[in-house]
Amino acid sequence: MLHYVWELVRRTTLTAALLVVLIGSDASMVHSQIVFGTESGYDSGGIDPVCWLSQFSPNISGVVPNDIESMNVGLQKSPQSVTLMPSCFNGTRFAVLPLDLGADRVLITEQNYTFRLNLEVNLTAISTNVTAEILDGKSRVFFRLLMCDAIREGFCDPLRDLQGARIDQENSSDVTQPVQQGGEEEDDNRFEYIQGDALQAVGKGQLIFTRWIQWTLRELEPGDEMYRTAVNITIQLPSATRVGAYFFIGHAVMSFPSGGSELYERIDVADAVPDNVVQIENPQVITKVSFAMIIALSVIIGICSTIAFLMLLFVLYHLNHTVIRLAQGPFLAALVVTCLVNIIFTFTALPTRSIFCTLRQPMVILPSTLMACILVGRMWRVYTTLSTALGFGGGRMKSINDTNSEDSLSKAIVRLLGLLASVAFCCSSRPDSSGRNTLRRTVSARETTSLIVMLFLPQLLLQVVSLFVYSADIETQFELSGDSAREVCDGENRGRWVSLIGLCYTAGMHILAVFIAWVARELPSAFNEKDQIFSSAIVCTIITFLCITMLEIADDPATPPDIEVFLRALLTIGCSMAVLIIVVFPKMKRVLSGEKVILTNVLAARYDRSSSNRASATHSPSSRRPTVFLAKEPVKLQKDDAMPPEMETYVLDLQTLLRSVSDQNGQGRPLRASQWKKLQVNVAKLKMELDRIDLSLLEQENDGCSDLPRDTNEESGTD
Repeated sequence: MLHYVWELVRRTTLTAALLVVLIGSDASMVHSQIVFGTESGYDSGGIDPVCWLSQFSPNISGVVPNDIESMNVGLQKSPQSVTLMPSCFNGTRFAVLPLDLGADRVLITEQNYTFRLNLEVNLTAISTNVTAEILDGKSRVFFRLLMCDAIREGFCDPLRDLQGARIDQENSSDVTQPVQQGGEEEDDNRFEYIQGDALQAVGKGQLIFTRWIQWTLRELEPGDEMYRTAVNITIQLPSATRVGAYFFIGHAVMSFPSGGSELYERIDVADAVPDNVVQIENPQVITKVSFAMIIALSVIIGICSTIAFLMLLFVLYHLNHTVIRLAQGPFLAALVVTCLVNIIFTFTALPTRSIFCTLRQPMVILPSTLMACILVGRMWRVYTTLSTALGFGGGRMKSINDTNSEDSLSKAIVRLLGLLASVAFCCSSRPDSSGRNTLRRTVSARETTSLIVMLFLPQLLLQVVSLFVYSADIETQFELSGDSAREVCDGENRGRWVSLIGLCYTAGMHILAVFIAWVARELPSAFNEKDQIFSSAIVCTIITFLCITMLEIADDPATPPDIEVFLRALLTIGCSMAVLIIVVFPKMKRVLSGEKVILTNVLAARYDRSSSNRASATHSPSSRRPTVFLAKEPVKLQKDDAMPPEMETYVLDLQTLLRSVSDQNGQGRPLRASQWKKLQVNVAKLKMELDRIDLSLLEQENDGCSDLPRDTNEESGTD
């Protein structure tokens, strides 16, 4: 029993307190008692509109009929009552329908939202004494949108603070249209509204509202008592709006003169949006690639692609030049083309269009991989050509005959590349390869092309499959807090593993080019690009792994998209320009210099260099032992006799000079006059020392020196 009594007292107290708050807060604005509560209005959880009825006398209060501001002022001063109807008038229907509000019922500040207000009234049902001021079946009606803090205010009373609401007419304006000012024109147009223009909402305390707009109420049929109108109002909330839950209603006001009296009837109709409450939130800060980055990348692409295109024209124009022919002209041109394509398609790194996201991976990774495969193919062709030629010339290839682990690995990789190069001949006739490998076979451009295609094929298949299997589009990645986000190309739908495998395969091709260049480090340089390919491949490998690591680290919604664009541009443009500058530009410079290319003694240069290296290693100044020198006639010494110190000094000086001359001659460059003079002086000094030797003493040891030529041949590897 006590429980029920306590519950009754509690509910009575709460109801009385709520009535005191509502009536007390409005006492200074509306001098009458408000009947709180309706049968099925939005204030009690219903879906029907809520109506207020009031009267005013223009002669007493000075209120101007059909002027909403004047009526609002008169409502505050009028001694007449304002009644909240238990249910709206019969035939009166009002609905506020959101046209572009999402299912989450969220309004984002600084964004436009449109609401459709439908009003239908029955004038006879309002009062039998109402005589509408009808001009050709039309009457005025005023609309506005109103929001109240759902937590602090609860019931949203549109009649609250009507006097203070005049601020909306002064500070609220159309976002898309300027406020008209000046004299009578301003008074006539201040309530006009063009559908589609956004009204800037204004906040005052716990309320948010738009300015009043004037619309026309039309009768459905001539002589009919039913009047209807509809208007689409677009609203924009300012950025300073406090976020939270708000009660959202539409407010309509009509006024009619009562027949046979000086009083006017004012009718306020309000209704809430479906579900009554909306959530106001600040817009999420979505970071996009900056305009400065777009301009900078466009300029860099334009400059670098122009350089690559001019290099391509130069190579094609001088395709028959000796330098370009020695540099495998067609493959050199193909290398420049891949660099050019790679640079041009760098624009796909910009996450501005979906097509860029779709083309970014295949059109960047494929040219990069093909560029690395061409480097491998060119280096492999040089290696096999010169190693075979040195075999014909009596040279000795260490990597072919030795059995240590490094040389065994080199031998296995070279043979594997040779196997891939021969795939093109599996189903067709191939050059005769019986017996020893021929020089014609080792320089075959067809086999080089086959090797490049076979190395490029896995990457091509991977990218083609991923292009058709996975989709790619621009996505918005949000931070954990949800306050900020960035726009990037979708990585999950594309498959991050595809991009990672593709980049690693490209880096693997560059590493293979580095390895082949390292294997061919002791070959002569007339046809050899080992140093250039080695340097460019090292640079590309470092750039690739650096960008892969940085892209993985930067894969975070908090990272600006400009950083990702920069890393991808560095990956493509950096590798391409490194290859063009290190590999292609020296050949262009050589052609432009007009320097002669001397191809004689190329193989002999390699043979002399190998022999001089062995002689230098075996006959150091500390050994003081008999040895064999690179001389036209062997020095025949008596067994166990040491070489005179003066003669050994001259031999070492001449040996050093011959090594430098051999290197330069092996690169196809002519000797300078100073080098010729040094040769003459050193040879003359050595001959003078030889002439000092008594030949009669050496003839006595002729039998002991009979094996010397055979030992020399064995050491040089010509057996």
